[in-house]
Amino acid sequence: MLSVPLPPKELRFMNENDSEFLSKVDSYLNLALEYVDPKVVLDLGCGYGRFAYALMRKPYNGQYLGMDILPRHIRWLRENISTLDPRYQFQHIDIHNSRYNRHGKLTVDDIMFPENFKPDLVVMLSLFTHMLENEIRIYLERIREILEENSIVIATFFSIDGEGNPGRRPFSFDFVMNDHCRYHSEKDPLHAIAYKQAWLYDLFYQTGLKCLDFKIQYQDIAVLIKR
Repeated sequence: MLSVPLPPKELRFMNENDSEFLSKVDSYLNLALEYVDPKVVLDLGCGYGRFAYALMRKPYNGQYLGMDILPRHIRWLRENISTLDPRYQFQHIDIHNSRYNRHGKLTVDDIMFPENFKPDLVVMLSLFTHMLENEIRIYLERIREILEENSIVIATFFSIDGEGNPGRRPFSFDFVMNDHCRYHSEKDPLHAIAYKQAWLYDLFYQTGLKCLDFKIQYQDIAVLIKR
C-alpha cells in the first residue's frame, strides 16, 4: 500500500484531528461498500480528499475523479495524491458559493463531466450541508444524467427532523428560511443549513432518484439510486 500523506491541518474543516479524519474516511467507505464494489468514483465536493484517502488505503484499483470549488485544496491533492497514483484525478470547478467561493465565475449549471464518464459510485460529503435548495436540485439533476442503472449515490445533509438527538451536533438551526429549511448562523446561512426529511425525499423523487436509506448521524447520510 502506498504511504499517503494526511492532509495538513490548515486545510481541514472544524479542527478535525488525525484520528477523526481516519475514522470518518473509513466509515464513509465502509457504508458505500455495503451497496457497491465501485469501479468508477465521482467525489463531488472532495475537499481535502477524505474519500480519496480511504480508497487509497483499501487499495482501490478503479478510476477516481474528485471535484471541488476550493483551489488550494485541489492543488494540494494534485501534488500529493495524483503524483503517487495518476488514476486519482482532481479538478477545480470555479462555482460561486457565498461562503466558500464568493468570487466564483460559474454556476452549478456550468459544471461539466468528462465525456462518457459513468460513475457507479458518486459521493457528495459535506456539500449539501452548505447549499441552498435550488442549487441542490440542479446538482441532483446533473448527477442523475450520468448515473448507470446500478449506480449508488452517497450524499450528506442536515435534516431538521433529527436535530433534537442529544450530542449529535454542536449547533442548532434556530433561523427559519421557509417551511422546510432552517439554518444555524443568522449572518452566514450557508455555515450549516438543514431541510425537512420529507422535503428531501420529495426532492429526490422530483430529480429522478430514489432513497434506499437515510441515516440520522452528525451529518445525515442519504443512499440514493436512479429511479
